[in-house]
Amino acid sequence: MQVAPVHASAVHGLSMRFPFYAPAVRLCARWVHAHLFSDVLAHEAIELIVASLFVTPAPFAVPTSALAAFVRFLHLLATFPWQDEPMVVDLDDAMTPAQRQAAQAAFKQLRATAGGAADEGRALVLPTAYDASGTVWTARQPTVLMRARLVRYAKAALDTLQARSLDPSFVPAVLRDGNLA
Repeated sequence: MQVAPVHASAVHGLSMRFPFYAPAVRLCARWVHAHLFSDVLAHEAIELIVASLFVTPAPFAVPTSALAAFVRFLHLLATFPWQDEPMVVDLDDAMTPAQRQAAQAAFKQLRATAGGAADEGRALVLPTAYDASGTVWTARQPTVLMRARLVRYAKAALDTLQARSLDPSFVPAVLRDGNLA
C-alpha cells in the first residue's frame, strides 16, 4: 500500500475539520526549518505530531490558534517519552483497539531489536492506521542523537517563550536562527 496518498488525504481532512491545523503545521515547520532540522524531521512527521495535538488534545482542549498549537508542539517535543512509547496518531478516529495493540507490539519489537546502526533512525515512532510500525516517515531520521538535540532545542524555545511572554516580539525571537537565550 502506498502511504503518501492516504496520508495526504488524512491531512486534508484534518485541515477541513480544524481551521488552525494547517497554519499550525506551517508555523511548526518554520521552526523546524529555522533550526536546521529539515533533513532530520520529515514534513509528514511534523504533520503527524501537530495532528496529535488536534485529534488527541487531552489533557488540554483543541488548540484555538496556530500559536497555541506551536507552543503545544514545542511542549510535546520536549516532554514526550520518545524512547519509552510510540506516539499513536489516530487521524480519523478509525484505529481499532487491535490496531493500537499492534502498534504497541511493533514498538516493543523495534526497541527490543534496536541498538544497531540500522535502527538508529527510528528514534521517533509515529504509528497511524495506515502505518502500524510508525516508521514510514521516521525510518532513517532522526537518529537518537538528533532527537536529543531536537528535544533540547524545543526546551530552549519553551524557556525563551516563558521568559519573554510579555515582550511583543517574543515569537520572532523563537523563530529566528541562532541563540535562543
